[in-house]
Amino acid sequence: MNTACRPVYSEAVTGGRCSTNFSLTFKNLDKNKFMTFLKYHPNILWYMKLLGKWDYQFSLFAKDNTEFHKVLDEIRTEFADNIISYDTIIVFNQFKYVQMV
Repeated sequence: MNTACRPVYSEAVTGGRCSTNFSLTFKNLDKNKFMTFLKYHPNILWYMKLLGKWDYQFSLFAKDNTEFHKVLDEIRTEFADNIISYDTIIVFNQFKYVQMV
């Protein structure tokens, strides 16, 4: 049972701030540790396991650049030995969202 709720952010509520989507590839990753990190981190809006070039993708929302870099440093420190590569996409506006579940 899912007891956590995550709102879809609204530009009106966030003052125009944007989220950043991360795609990562790992080696020798403790999957349970990483999934727990994502599940309970307050700045992670959603996450998913992927097939193909990237292993995982998640969305990070921060109120400013300082908070963004703090969370990024947490990830880099906690999983430094495991990260092979990552890429980011800054999301300025989300035009459509359909919740499937």
